[in-house]
Amino acid sequence: MIGVFSRPKISPFMINRIENLRRALEEEEEDIREGLEALADKKGTITWEQYERQRMERESRGELPD
Repeated sequence: MIGVFSRPKISPFMINRIENLRRALEEEEEDIREGLEALADKKGTITWEQYERQRMERESRGELPD
């Protein structure tokens, strides 16, 4: 049918893979957050929000590797 799009089907394997990657990213974020909090009392460290902002700025300028 013209103008009608069906939703793509994702295999159970891919769903599992996506969920595993999502969990891994959440764990990495938690590790980074905890590390920054542990260093927060030292001069020259940044907060999680500052880190995210700086990373987004670097990403938008294409300064991060793929």
